[in-house]
Amino acid sequence: MPLVRRLAATIAAVVFGLGLADIPAAPAPPFFFIQLTDPQFGMTTGDADFAQETANLEFAVATANRLRPAFVIVTGDLVNKTGDGAQVAEYQRILGRLDPTIRAYSIPGRVRSST
Repeated sequence: MPLVRRLAATIAAVVFGLGLADIPAAPAPPFFFIQLTDPQFGMTTGDADFAQETANLEFAVATANRLRPAFVIVTGDLVNKTGDGAQVAEYQRILGRLDPTIRAYSIPGRVRSST
């Protein structure tokens, strides 16, 4: 076997023997996500209205759209009064303004009984 071929075979054996041939691809780029918690529509005014909660969540969604996280997760009490259609609709309307390329996950907190 010529010297060059023997040298190439030796280098290949060392590379494969050390596992250097299995060098992984570049790592995935870092990412971040945003967690929002307790939008709780109706809490500020005891369910009289939810103007403050609307302003808060609109600001949070606009910020998420600007920052472009990998996803948004909303946890805790989403509305203050379980079963209040207006509070639920407002939560859904505002969260619907999130850029559609940003996934949103809603993880509601415990459900309280109204008794």
